[in-house]
Amino acid sequence: MYLGLIPNITLDDRVVLVVLVILVTADCLAGVYLELIPNITLDDRDICEIATFAYRIGDYAWGHEHHHGTPKQRVQAVAIGMKGSLNGKNISSCHM
Repeated sequence: MYLGLIPNITLDDRVVLVVLVILVTADCLAGVYLELIPNITLDDRDICEIATFAYRIGDYAWGHEHHHGTPKQRVQAVAIGMKGSLNGKNISSCHM
């Protein structure tokens, strides 16, 4: 992340951004590992449930210390991880 290129960003905002990147990366890693569970094949219903859960735990509390990403960010991160696992990129797909 090129935080220095974002005008008028405070140190507190930088901390929030770093924490957000870490948390969204964790969602991506969860997606990778969901697809790597041995002897389990996720069907469309499973994937829909995973996406729904990721969406529900998202929030819009930007700047709040407990902000963990918007619903869209969290769903996208899990999806990136799951797709990365399926195409052989695994955790390297989570380099945000």
